[in-house]
Amino acid sequence: MEKNSTSRYHYCITIKNQDDLTNFIAKLNSNYFSSEEKLEIIIDYEGELTLPNSLIFNHQDIEIRGKGKELTTICVNDKFVFKDDCIIGVMGNPPHNGGKEHPVAVKITDLTIKSEVNRCIYEQFHSIKIHVEDIACTNVDIRKGENINISDCEFINYNRQMMGGVIWLRGDIKNANVHNNVIRKYGNDEAIGIWSVNNYIGISDGATEIRKE
Repeated sequence: MEKNSTSRYHYCITIKNQDDLTNFIAKLNSNYFSSEEKLEIIIDYEGELTLPNSLIFNHQDIEIRGKGKELTTICVNDKFVFKDDCIIGVMGNPPHNGGKEHPVAVKITDLTIKSEVNRCIYEQFHSIKIHVEDIACTNVDIRKGENINISDCEFINYNRQMMGGVIWLRGDIKNANVHNNVIRKYGNDEAIGIWSVNNYIGISDGATEIRKE
């Protein structure tokens, strides 16, 4: 990986192979790059590179470009670790440091992002309590699965955030049953969210059923 400084606030990174990508992600996760820098990332590679986890950029202007959408592919697979609900995320506002909010510029060109995630799992939650406060996360977030049973649980989410819910079922969900739970939510996102692909989901409290078909 080459990091060439073109100015005090502009760095150009060239990624030529998988090791370069791995090293760049390690530096990104360790806050090696200043939040005031513009990052220009050139993926000088023909073929597929595997992305191990989400790329999260904090407050920088970002430009990412490959050699062409038919030539350069970023692939995520079953080992991929999602962060902040995305593959590439850019945060445009500074964290709680009293700084002034500012927009950022994002440009991503000349590459393909491909998913090979195929997680199909059996999920069962019974008689558990999950308590979340002041962090932007979801108590239970299932993206793919079947024969899911969530019962006799207590889920508390007092995150006071714009993001993060209680029970989210999304993607390829088959045969999900959610019943007899206590749900307490204080925040701005969905307590119960259903985003399913061509499948029936029913959620019931014993008297009322929420249906999505």
